[in-house]
Order: sequence, then C-alpha cells, then structure tokens
Amino acid sequence: MNILLIGGGGYIGSALTEKFFKENYNVTIFGRSYKKFLETMDIEFVKGDVRDPTSVKNAVKNADIVINLAAVFSDKDASLYDINVLGTRNIIHACLNENISKFIQCSTAAAIYGNARYLPIDENHPISPRNEYGLSKYLAESICSWYHEKYNIPIVIFRISNAYGISPNTKWTTVVMQFIKNAFEKGEINVLGEGKQVRNFIHFDDLVNFFLHCIKTDVDSISGEILNVAGPEEITIKNLATLISHLVDQKVRINFIPTNSAQRASEIFNFSLSTKKAKEILKYSPKISVQEGIGKIIKQISND
Repeated sequence: MNILLIGGGGYIGSALTEKFFKENYNVTIFGRSYKKFLETMDIEFVKGDVRDPTSVKNAVKNADIVINLAAVFSDKDASLYDINVLGTRNIIHACLNENISKFIQCSTAAAIYGNARYLPIDENHPISPRNEYGLSKYLAESICSWYHEKYNIPIVIFRISNAYGISPNTKWTTVVMQFIKNAFEKGEINVLGEGKQVRNFIHFDDLVNFFLHCIKTDVDSISGEILNVAGPEEITIKNLATLISHLVDQKVRINFIPTNSAQRASEIFNFSLSTKKAKEILKYSPKISVQEGIGKIIKQISND
C-alpha cells in the first residue's frame, strides 16, 4: 500500500512517517524541505508546495492513501489561508482522476469547537472557531465535504485534540512539551492565568493507532465521516503543570502569569471531547492517560 504523507516531515507527520515505515508501508513524503531524520529510512521525498497545483498533482500519482497534515498555525502568518484552505483544495482536486482509496484530512478540535455548549462535545456540536487558524481549518473541512458529496472522493476528517510526544521532528513549543522542557531546563513552569483552562491531550501512540485503524477500516463504513480523535481524558492546565512537576526528578516552581481580558476571552475553559463515534467506526479506544504519556516522554528524555 502506498501512503502519501503531505507534511510528513513535521511534528505529527514525522511520528506517522516513522510508524508507517516500521509497519512496512510504502511511504512518500511531500513537503517544502527535506528533513534529516529521513536519512535513516527508505522513504521517498518529493519536494513541493501545496500552493502549487502542478507539484501536488504529480505527488498524488500512484498513492493509495493521501494524508494531509500540511498546515500553518499562526494567525499572523500571511500564508495561513493559502496553505490551510487553498492548499487543501489543490490536494483534493488533484485526487479527482486518481484511484485514491482514502483521503484523510487532519483538522483541529479545540480551535474549531471553542468552549462547549454541551458536554461531551460530539461531531454535531456547533462550530465556533476561536481564531483564524480554527476558521481556516473549518473552511478546509468544508471543501473536503463538498468534494466528497460532489465527486464521491472517500474523505475522512480527523478533528484532533492536542497531540504530544517525542517524534523524529519533536516540537517543544506545544503546551505539554514546553512545560516538560522548562521543568528540566529552568526548574519552573509558567501557567497563564489561574490554569483553569481545560484541554484534551492525545499521546502519539494513541494518535498513530487511530490512523492505522483508519487505514485498515473498510472505506464504505468511513467515507465522508468527521471523527473526533482525542485522548482518554481532560485535564486543567494547572493540574498538568502540577503533574509534570511531580514526575520530573527535581524541584519545579509553578508560576501563574496574569492575563488580560483579551487573552481570557480567547481561552477554552469548558472542553470535553466525545470519541464515541471514532471508537465505534475505527474499533480503537485511546489508552494512554496524561500521566502515562508524560512518563513515557520523561523516560525517553532521560535515556537520551
């Protein structure tokens, strides 16, 4: 089976790349720059940009499964809509005349749903993007759904919670990873406000398994579906910081940084995701608690 990972060199993408390679899938990475970790794997790298329809069209040829991880996360990035929205359209359009068995679009949960209007948040929950990144990902979802309805492209949308873990291209700026890094290097963790914000975190081991089960699931039972993909539990940012401070083998100070009204207005305080639909369709349930996941990371760091 040939898997095309668009954005497969990034933080989440590299975790998928590594796992798919170990599972003996034929993996091709499409991206703007070659990543050094690919030197250790027999994987084809295709240089290109999702904003260029020609390079995308060439990349999707011979692919059985296309996974789109290409994304810009900052509202201040001028390419936000070009990559997240138009780039998604270019990829799907390129698949029209190809024999694609599945197209998996990677979206976001928290940035699309915002604060919960009811709990737990299922896939029918009202959409209320909390920033332009969330808006861009929702627009990309809408394009995916339109192409599925119009052309019957077998699309699956993953609304993913906050992913964390060690990957070949680890990003230390996400909440969990930054807290761990600062605990080890600075002996302190900075928490915005009182730390009452609620988040769901999914460890890479669970996330990768959701993808593997999706790949193996019969297309007729999954085509056109939107699925929440999340970890088994929620946690407040304050409790996350406290947990990390207890798990690292050194004294850690937790600092609570005052926030302004604009920062508080953009935060999420009421958030619990339902993964019932994903569990039923993909036949997989997330298993790794936040404590276990952080323990895995600390063990990996200590062994290195």
